[in-house]
Amino acid sequence: MNWNQALDLFRALRRAGKTLVGADLVELCPLDGTIVSEFFAARLLYKLIGYFFTPRGEQP
Repeated sequence: MNWNQALDLFRALRRAGKTLVGADLVELCPLDGTIVSEFFAARLLYKLIGYFFTPRGEQP
């Protein structure tokens, strides 16, 4: 799953009125000497929180 597919999934779940019960960010394999993987994971989690904890009708 790539970045856009993940965001599309979050949006679709939100539009469908689904309740987020839990989330687990696993299998992070950082590359030595970079923070790209950690930044990507943090950004993805930030987006997930935004989609599910923004009041309905507002854009995350």
